[in-house]
Amino acid sequence: MPYQSRFGGCAQLPPDQDLVHAKTIRKPGSDGPLRSEAMDEHLSGLMLLGTPDLIQNDTLEAQAERMTLGSDGVQIDEAAAKRKWMLLMQVDSKEAVYGHMWGDSGCLYFMIPRSDLKAGVFTNVRCILQCY
Repeated sequence: MPYQSRFGGCAQLPPDQDLVHAKTIRKPGSDGPLRSEAMDEHLSGLMLLGTPDLIQNDTLEAQAERMTLGSDGVQIDEAAAKRKWMLLMQVDSKEAVYGHMWGDSGCLYFMIPRSDLKAGVFTNVRCILQCY
């Protein structure tokens, strides 16, 4: 078999800018935030479900809703979009490992309505690219 997959659970913290006490959460013997030093070094760049690790400070849920409604001029209720949409999968650029690069070291985020995931319906998945 040329490719193998391993799945496992892991603790997940939101990005540093979302942590209220990021400066007080530290790896023992370290000056940096726990998440950046301890978590990021172990992430493979592929994630199913969970909290998106954003490159840009955007609301992916609102972007997915805007894509569904088909217009940039439509006002989006971000709170309602957060309740409706969730991360299905995140695929980071890992050119050296996987041989792909999304934009300038970007990331693909696949968003799905929560009700669709619960029903096993994948026809409304939206793909969003963020890069540096």
